[in-house]
Amino acid sequence: MPIIGQTKWGNIEHIDGSRRNTSAKTIIYTDIAVTDATGTATLYLTDDRTDAGRAIFSSIENVQSKSEYYTDDPTQMPSSSIKYQSPDNKYIIFNITTGTIVYATLLSGIKRTAPVGIEVNVTVIGIENND
Repeated sequence: MPIIGQTKWGNIEHIDGSRRNTSAKTIIYTDIAVTDATGTATLYLTDDRTDAGRAIFSSIENVQSKSEYYTDDPTQMPSSSIKYQSPDNKYIIFNITTGTIVYATLLSGIKRTAPVGIEVNVTVIGIENND
């Protein structure tokens, strides 16, 4: 499991103002997902990297993604967005597109589904699952 760092939290201030002692760990997880024929990339956040595994997060606090698309054409900007996050925190599906958006002339460019094999670098921050 590629965990690059973790922090142990003591007293956590909750939104309702109460304070509770906890030993929950915040973990930072980085991995690479790869696009399929639909232009989406699925990242499994489980101990065995499959949907059958045990979720490594009890709560997901932050997700960042960056698609890597190597091209000589600067108008083929890649972009990624979260399409779906499973309620059990076991996986996240990303939409990956490439193409042009022209703002200077107020004309909308064309965004296309990314081809198969585009890598998406993902960082997820959340609370470790202790179940």
